Amino acid sequence: MIGWLKIDRAIKEHWIWKDPVKFQWWIDMLITANFKDGKSNIGNSLIECKRGQSIMSLKEWGKRWKVDKNKVRNFFVLLEKDGMILHENMLKTTRITICNYDSYQGQEN
Repeated sequence: MIGWLKIDRAIKEHWIWKDPVKFQWWIDMLITANFKDGKSNIGNSLIECKRGQSIMSLKEWGKRWKVDKNKVRNFFVLLEKDGMILHENMLKTTRITICNYDSYQGQEN
């Protein structure tokens, strides 16, 4: 995957900066999110995945981060409480929407 990601220097004042593991997970979520609308095939279903969203199960995120899915779920709940993401439980997967995605991946320089 090629491309770039914008991060405002103000991130250093955010609570997530102070936790290196959660910060790494957050950045991973940002770079994993779709940069354009698309569809994902989960089982025998096509699921719409728009710009700024990702489709991956809690179990898959857990494998990726080497933690159990409860830790992933708790992290997602924390991010949602802070208005950073929306997460939607779906059959066999979870759809994550990064709030204000264009501030990280906008078109302007």
